[in-house]
Amino acid sequence: MVLMRTSWIWLLVLAAPSLGQETHRVPRDWPTIQAAVEFASSGDTILVGPGTYFENVIVDGKAIDLVSELGASVTVIDGENLDSVVRLENGADGRVSGFTIRNGDVYGAGGGIRILYASPHIHACRVEDNHALSDGGGIYVGGGAPLITDCVVRENRTLYWDGGGIFLAAADGARITNCTVVDNEVPYEGWAGGIWDSTGGIVISNCIVRDNWAGGSRWDIGWYTGTRIQYTNFDESQGTHGNIDLPAQFVDQASGDVHLRADSPCIGAGLADAPGVPAFDPDGNPREGSVDMGADQYGPAAYLVGRAEWGLPVTVRAGGGQPGTGAVVWCDTRLSR
Repeated sequence: MVLMRTSWIWLLVLAAPSLGQETHRVPRDWPTIQAAVEFASSGDTILVGPGTYFENVIVDGKAIDLVSELGASVTVIDGENLDSVVRLENGADGRVSGFTIRNGDVYGAGGGIRILYASPHIHACRVEDNHALSDGGGIYVGGGAPLITDCVVRENRTLYWDGGGIFLAAADGARITNCTVVDNEVPYEGWAGGIWDSTGGIVISNCIVRDNWAGGSRWDIGWYTGTRIQYTNFDESQGTHGNIDLPAQFVDQASGDVHLRADSPCIGAGLADAPGVPAFDPDGNPREGSVDMGADQYGPAAYLVGRAEWGLPVTVRAGGGQPGTGAVVWCDTRLSR
């Protein structure tokens, strides 16, 4: 019953506000996401059912909404290490919401999501295990002012240059709000393992940017004069503008569970009127009055641990305590069609 309630939250929060001129369903109407993108027109919505889609999706010049029905835990776009997983170009100003975006690998910039001259809204996505030769292993922005909210950007890598997690250039007006950016890396020459802003005109709010590395050293965020970082937990923080530098206290960071524990200093440490604060977190917990840092709003919602695959065991966890404590309820089951 809890999982059904969570599923309906996803349908209400993600699907209903996004419905445009026409809705195209994958895989009911179209066998692939790309097939639906090619047919859709600006203003349309592509609603994607649970599953793993082995694709490299390109949206060029269309402002369409690409939305999953049930969220990132059960809806994966896997780039098979062939190219950027999702490319949004030339006015692709719609929304991408509720996907795990993984296994991108590009001989250039933007392994997971590559944004060129577009201002989309990237919401409630997990961008992980992507690679780029240069700039933005997870997300690359080269022109445009995207809004990035409620995303987890983790374990991405750019071999050289900058921004193992997120890289922004010519992105004046971009906003990154309530995101968790952890365990990204630039292993060789380069700047800022977590976020690199070469624009100087973006705002980072209510984020957790921790344990990112560049050139063998801890380096979470790098920026030019004009970047505003507020109410964010990161290593270079000087304690101004509501920023902190403290261990985030995730439930199980090593396994990718970056929900907040009950003792996290990020609870209640965000700014309620920061630009683009989502009303709900990806689990459906409301942000009312007190806003936490990061993608997770500490609360009682049940959630899947890791990613669910059809026919394979999944673990459901409820609460925000450490594994093995009384605040956590485990339930192992299998997904079935």
